[in-house]
Amino acid sequence: MSVIESLLKVIGPFDRIEKSPTCLLGRPECSDVEPCRAHRRWKAIALEVTEFFRSTTAVDLLRSEHSAPGAR
Repeated sequence: MSVIESLLKVIGPFDRIEKSPTCLLGRPECSDVEPCRAHRRWKAIALEVTEFFRSTTAVDLLRSEHSAPGAR
């Protein structure tokens, strides 16, 4: 696997980030049709997390670490 692979490809075999997120409140069924009380807000956050892993590579993380204030 290359360092230019998205983080989603790297962690995909170990985590189910891209698949529909589990219910934040632990309900076995939680969807747009039958949402829990947290569903709408959690869905938006889960989509942002998925997009972060899809659009970020290890190189991106290394670059941002070196450009952060106080980086060596």
